[in-house]
Amino acid sequence: MAQYVLALILALSSFGQGDGTTGRTLKGNVPAAGLKSIDVRGKVGSIAITPSTGSEVRYSVRLTAKTEWHFFGRKTGRPDLLDLRQDRNAEALTLDLSGDRDNIEEEWVLEVPESFAARVTMDVGKIRVSGIRGGCDARMDVGDVDVRVPEGSVSAENDVGDIRVHTDTASYGNVDLHSDVGKVYVMLDGHDVDRKRAPGAGDSLRLNGPGRDRIRARTDVGSVNLRIR
Repeated sequence: MAQYVLALILALSSFGQGDGTTGRTLKGNVPAAGLKSIDVRGKVGSIAITPSTGSEVRYSVRLTAKTEWHFFGRKTGRPDLLDLRQDRNAEALTLDLSGDRDNIEEEWVLEVPESFAARVTMDVGKIRVSGIRGGCDARMDVGDVDVRVPEGSVSAENDVGDIRVHTDTASYGNVDLHSDVGKVYVMLDGHDVDRKRAPGAGDSLRLNGPGRDRIRARTDVGSVNLRIR
């Protein structure tokens, strides 16, 4: 009997992995005149922000349904019931989704003017921000955060996952890096910053720079990698 139950569970799990192929893409563009920042609010999936060559914000989000199996049934996401919410408040543009986002994978792709600042939040997945100069604030529960910018302050935080920050700024200010369980690595002008690490599972490093661009990265479990120039 136990073997029969185990076989049934494995069969249901395999079937669920191939199901949920329904998808939908929402896209649009917004004139960037009067805007200075973008706020993107994801849930499960990925967010990628790169600089644009034009004077507008271009965005798309690919929604893919996933199926969650239980002993007594299943639940499949419904991308067709989700709508994109676009709010403009003074100099900030916020992009979000409204509706039931359970069992939906979101793939956000955005192009914004290089001068923009970005605030990005996601529950589970991956965040990647590159090429913008106005600053970046990235927050995630579980997943990796990757920020590569020419300048601007950076704040990156997650519960579980690696954080990588690469900045070419010539004016770095205070640096605050910390991992509760994991290592912190810093490269400054092509050289590793050597230091004596405290005993224990965690690691931290602080630098007091004279410049304007502050860098902060904190994770509960994962590594923190910072490269300046």
